[in-house]
Amino acid sequence: MSDRSYLSGLAAATFAYVCWGLLPIYWKVLGQVPALEIICHRVVWSLVFTGALLVALGRLGEVFRALRTRRDMLLLAASSSLIGLNWFLYVWAVNGGHVLEASLGYYLNPLVNVVLGVAVFGDRLGRPQRIAVGLAALGVAVQLV
Repeated sequence: MSDRSYLSGLAAATFAYVCWGLLPIYWKVLGQVPALEIICHRVVWSLVFTGALLVALGRLGEVFRALRTRRDMLLLAASSSLIGLNWFLYVWAVNGGHVLEASLGYYLNPLVNVVLGVAVFGDRLGRPQRIAVGLAALGVAVQLV
């Protein structure tokens, strides 16, 4: 990996984490607006922005190719619905004063995914992965107790 690529990735990750950290403040400012209305705006404006970006990059055809089969369309609809539900619950929790609980949910989710990967799919964790999962679980446990 080149230094330029590394620094670019580091800058993007830092920007994403800062935005993610400030997001609860933004949702709180919109506390008087119903969570469903916020999510509806988020969906519509995400569609507009992403559509414009796909057109600008000349990649709109990829979207239509991905929607060719009924199975793929149903899978995308299901995953989109789950993401929308996730967004709604997060905004609802923050606006309802449950920031810590919402944050814990976001810490627990990857841990649950790891457990399911090991239990259901037979994934094997290496030593560094086991240490990372253990530390993450410890961090969640400290917050829960």
